[in-house]
Amino acid sequence: MLKFYFSPEWFHGIDSIFEIVSIVVALLISLYAYKIYKFSKENKYKFFSLAFLLIAVAYMFKILTNLTLYKQSIVEKTIGNLTFTFFTVQKTELFLVFGYLLFHFFMIIGLIGIYLVIDKQAKEQANKKTVILLTYLAFLSAILSHFYFIIFHITNMLILSFITIIFYNNCKNKRRCTIASKLITAAFFLILISQIFFVMILINLDYYVLGEIAQLMGFIILLISYFMVLKK
Repeated sequence: MLKFYFSPEWFHGIDSIFEIVSIVVALLISLYAYKIYKFSKENKYKFFSLAFLLIAVAYMFKILTNLTLYKQSIVEKTIGNLTFTFFTVQKTELFLVFGYLLFHFFMIIGLIGIYLVIDKQAKEQANKKTVILLTYLAFLSAILSHFYFIIFHITNMLILSFITIIFYNNCKNKRRCTIASKLITAAFFLILISQIFFVMILINLDYYVLGEIAQLMGFIILLISYFMVLKK
């Protein structure tokens, strides 16, 4: 039997609540970027919108998969004068396999999309062949993550490191550096830290909780920067 859950038992369901926040933030940013694209007709905003939409979809698959990991139903059985109440657990492993596969794939593709949009050099060199290659690598990484889940988080760490460095370097330019850009840099740094915590669950499951908290803080900061941009 495959093992899918890596969080402490007491945290089951709480992580889904955290990730609902991530979905809302990702959808808001996606919608905002799409509105800019409709106005400016610049493709970078369209791809930026699509990248965050994929991240939102990825978290949706994770939540649905986690919630159906153990489907419990109460069963009562009467023997003589005694009535026994117990839980039955149905394990839908096939759904779990595809659910986590889609979560991993869409998340990696979404992060790669953000990187390609914000990195000028990568954006200039990006073409259909590059996109196909990166999509293949993302799919391969998602497949391998089923056998060794750390691969997924290490892949995310690498992409998020590139994204964070780009935003950090932009902040070195005082003309480009605004409070919003500083917050965005901090947000992606926290999401990067969350992936490090997720890797560390090999040591202790409690690191999963720290990872979820860091990830939540990252998306909340992204939400704050989103509202700051809206006010301008």
